[in-house]
Amino acid sequence: MSDALLRPGLAGEAGLLSDLAIRSKGHWGYDADFLDACRGELTLTPERAVEAVVAVVDDVVVGFHLLEPAHPDESADRAAAGRLEMLFVGPDTIGSGVGRLLYDDAVQRARSRGWRLMVLDADPGAESF
Repeated sequence: MSDALLRPGLAGEAGLLSDLAIRSKGHWGYDADFLDACRGELTLTPERAVEAVVAVVDDVVVGFHLLEPAHPDESADRAAAGRLEMLFVGPDTIGSGVGRLLYDDAVQRARSRGWRLMVLDADPGAESF
């Protein structure tokens, strides 16, 4: 298991987290044009960065997750549902246990919010995880 520590994201980390998301997605072999097309949806604002949970190893950010309330079409009972909007781990950290640590934390936080359903879309390369 990873020796990563989890902490809240910081507004000033929005660019760092956005870059990490792009690098992580790029790990799965997507070309530059596709990654450029994804850039908007993978870009965090400072407001979203502070809602993220960040994994840190030796003072280096190596991953993060972001939970959001469910979209209207995802659950009839939106108060009891949410979305794992983002979960990314830096390419050098994939396979180290950081992704599992972040996922388990996201599930625990979803439960603590009273969510009975957590929706997620997995990248094809990460579906087995």
